Amino acid sequence: MFDTQLHVWAVLLGVVAHAVLGMLWFGPLFGKRWMALVGKTPDDLGNPMQAMVGGLVTSLFKAYFLDRIVTGMGADGIGSAIMIAFWIWFGFILMYDLLKYFYEGRSTGLVSIDTGFELVWFVAAGAIIGAFL
Repeated sequence: MFDTQLHVWAVLLGVVAHAVLGMLWFGPLFGKRWMALVGKTPDDLGNPMQAMVGGLVTSLFKAYFLDRIVTGMGADGIGSAIMIAFWIWFGFILMYDLLKYFYEGRSTGLVSIDTGFELVWFVAAGAIIGAFL
């Protein structure tokens, strides 16, 4: 099924995009609001190096599997890759995060910040992968 070319550079650029977007999203853009919503201070967040390594590993898997799915579904350019990435985000990430709202009582602000980040990353990663098709 996934007998397609792996786009190594696209995956690596997806990891870089995840790191850069994450630093911006959870830093100057929404960092203070996000910390207030999760009830944390910078001191509560623990070892930043451990978080960064964990973030790099998980983003590597996300970018790899997104590349496998986008190419496996036959995307032929940036537009179709973004569309596939969007529907993956909608069907899995958004729906999962909405369950956190419904069952865990997470605030709409927190769910919006978290799912908004994922949406921006999925679209960006889809565009990156599409550029390599």
